[in-house]
This record gives sequence, C-alpha cells and structure tokens, in this order.
Amino acid sequence: MPTYDVEATYAKIFSKAGLFSVNGRRNRKPFFFLNWGINVCINIMDKFAAGSLVIGVLYLVFIYILFTNSAKRFHDLNHPTWFACYNFIVFIPFVFPTNHFDNTVILLITVIIGLYTTFKKGTIGPNFYGPDPLEK
Repeated sequence: MPTYDVEATYAKIFSKAGLFSVNGRRNRKPFFFLNWGINVCINIMDKFAAGSLVIGVLYLVFIYILFTNSAKRFHDLNHPTWFACYNFIVFIPFVFPTNHFDNTVILLITVIIGLYTTFKKGTIGPNFYGPDPLEK
C-alpha cells in the first residue's frame, strides 16, 4: 500500500492552485472530504444566511471548487475535464421544468456518477494528466 505525506497533500489541495485549478489529479480521500466539507458549508449557509449577495457569490465560488475537484478526480480516473460537467445535471429540473420521472432519472444518474468518482480506484502510475497522487 503506497504511503504519502498527509500534511503536504492537504497543503497542496488547499493552496490557491489546488482549489481553483483543473490541472493535475486528485485521489479518492481528498476528493471525498473536500466535497463533503463544501456541501456542509452550503447547507449551513442555506439554514442561516440564504438570500444575501455575499452568500450568492460564495455559492458560485463553491460550485467552481466542486467543478475543479471533480475535474481532478476524473483526471485521476484518466477521463477528460468535461466529464466534471456531470455536477450541473442536477440543475436541469430548475432550468427546464420536467416531470417527476425525469427528475428521478437525473437523480439516479447523479448518484451513480457520484459513487463512481468516490469509490473507483484511480489510474496507477502517471497518466496523461500527471503523476499518481499516491506516489511520492
């Protein structure tokens, strides 16, 4: 089982380039915890401060970070950046009103892709998108 420096890994993730860049790869653990943390923040903002301009800007920043996090995870799975657009599938019912069946299908697709990106082991060794994040 490969080992790596946890502090260096999380320092790289939370640097400006780590959060806002689509370049590179991200393994399962940081992907999961970053998505989880942002979703917790979004839920807290919904409960206490929904409707303000600052919260709206924070939503956009969080959505962009979720996109870059997903892009890097897809890079680790050796897929292109545009695969990260699956994050926006959940907005289809809000933009184009659909019936209940369509909403259920959209939810099912989102859950399947989310489970795939969370649990599928990344490409071992370097790939087109960079070195293996688990190797030193």
